[in-house]
Amino acid sequence: MISTSAGLVHCPAPVCQPLVVTRAPNAILDSIGSTLVTSRLQRDLTDSSTQRNIGLGLGHSMLALDNVTRGLSEIDLNAGVLEADLNDNWEVLGEAIQTVIRAEVAAGRSQISDPYALLKDLTRGKRIGHDDLITFINGLDISAEAKQRLIALRPSTYTGLAAELTKRFRK
Repeated sequence: MISTSAGLVHCPAPVCQPLVVTRAPNAILDSIGSTLVTSRLQRDLTDSSTQRNIGLGLGHSMLALDNVTRGLSEIDLNAGVLEADLNDNWEVLGEAIQTVIRAEVAAGRSQISDPYALLKDLTRGKRIGHDDLITFINGLDISAEAKQRLIALRPSTYTGLAAELTKRFRK
């Protein structure tokens, strides 16, 4: 059992050992790669036996991928811990704020020249909260409508296309 601030509450053996599982195929394929180069330079016949072992390395790779995939399907996440962690990190809204500022500039409703620098000054190396973000947003040279949209955002509601993309890949 592993408990972290990221909300991982259970780590099954197949997931906890992916590095061990992938070492063998990596070592085999690395050895084949260096042997083939050497044998080509020396013009000997060892490359034919080396080439026969490519299947061994690829087979071990397939087994490792299958093992990791099965293990990942057994992970249990603590959604409450993950949500609390997300809601404590208002910095994640920096991208949304930059995007809105750039849209306001493109529409001619703002003269902000470098949204990235503004957000960097606000967030780099510091933790910010909801009140800090509201103060920052209210001080921006953007339309009142854009300010209201940004103030309404919450870290847990700013997901963009994440839900749709996840559903696509789960199929």
